[in-house]
Amino acid sequence: MAAQNGTAKFQDLKTKEDYIVDVYFPDAVSTICTFNPQGLSASTSPEYWKVPNNGVIFKEIVLATAPTAVGAVITLSGNKLNNFALRYAEVLVALNNRLTFNVVIPGGEQFGLLQY
Repeated sequence: MAAQNGTAKFQDLKTKEDYIVDVYFPDAVSTICTFNPQGLSASTSPEYWKVPNNGVIFKEIVLATAPTAVGAVITLSGNKLNNFALRYAEVLVALNNRLTFNVVIPGGEQFGLLQY
């Protein structure tokens, strides 16, 4: 496959506001995804999305097709989130039963994805 762009959705627990963040998935394993909340993400975009306030939930991520990597683990400020991994085959846009998440993230954390 090739590098892919996808979309991550977060939601503020208090205001119910959605945060839509574009994600760039490099075409290799053991690579860090990049993020852009203001448009198309590219290989030169930041390696994390800074969570704006407390009580934000990571809800969903969607890809058109999977890159070479099979999935990713969440990192928060560079540290892997224990007991969590997502597989790209379960979050493809063509699936009507895509996997959704409810990972609460503290404000100020740097949300990232490390591919495996």
